[in-house]
Order: sequence, then C-alpha cells, then structure tokens
Amino acid sequence: AYAESHDQALVGDKSLAFWLMDAEMYTNMSVLTPFTPVIDRGIQLHKMIRLITHALGG
Repeated sequence: AYAESHDQALVGDKSLAFWLMDAEMYTNMSVLTPFTPVIDRGIQLHKMIRLITHALGG
C-alpha cells in the first residue's frame, strides 16, 4: 500500500496530492505566505491518508 505525493503518479493519472490540492500546489505552497484553505486541508488530509496507509501496510 502506498500514497503518492510526488508530481508524477505511477499509473499516469494525477497523484494523490494533486487530487487534494490541484493547481494551487504550484502557486500557494510558499513558506513566505500563509496557506490557503485548500492547501491547508490538502496537506492535513494527505498526512492522515499517509498515517492510515502506514498503519494498515505495516
């Protein structure tokens, strides 16, 4: 089990991070500005999905 987070998915589709945050990943991920609600929610959901994946995968 795995949760893709990089820019290129293994199956040729969008990665999980892109499904959660889409185009805002390119414009709103700076450490110099506060996160938008979409980015904040996407990061938190991705962390939870990774935790569940790790717990179930061993």
